[in-house]
Amino acid sequence: MKFKGKVGKSWYITLLICNIAMAIFYFSIKIDDYSWLILIIWGGLNVYLIPAIFRNYVMLDKKTITIYFGIYTRIINIADINSLRQMPFTHSLLSASTDCIGITNKMGDTTNISIEDQDKFVNEILRYNRKIKYFIA
Repeated sequence: MKFKGKVGKSWYITLLICNIAMAIFYFSIKIDDYSWLILIIWGGLNVYLIPAIFRNYVMLDKKTITIYFGIYTRIINIADINSLRQMPFTHSLLSASTDCIGITNKMGDTTNISIEDQDKFVNEILRYNRKIKYFIA
């Protein structure tokens, strides 16, 4: 089952501010200086920020959750999930919105994701593994 990722206004604001700041910084220095380094950093920011707008979803099957977020992909085994937690006003590597769900595994590592239909996502996961604890913030 596919769940569409959520892209919040803060992601677009971050993208805009980063690009404006890098453009100002790039055009304010001399060409002979470290302009090549600024271009590399500027390109790297855009390689991370822009694809997350278009490739942002979660695939859920009976055994795994696969998170697609821009150039990044992560697979989590449902059997390894210890808890789910609503985490409002949280940003992380895999969320483009501040309205997240934290997925904590048995090792204590938490992955935050941001999806549009959180209730349906949580119900589906709990259907596959009833041992998962769900905490509402």
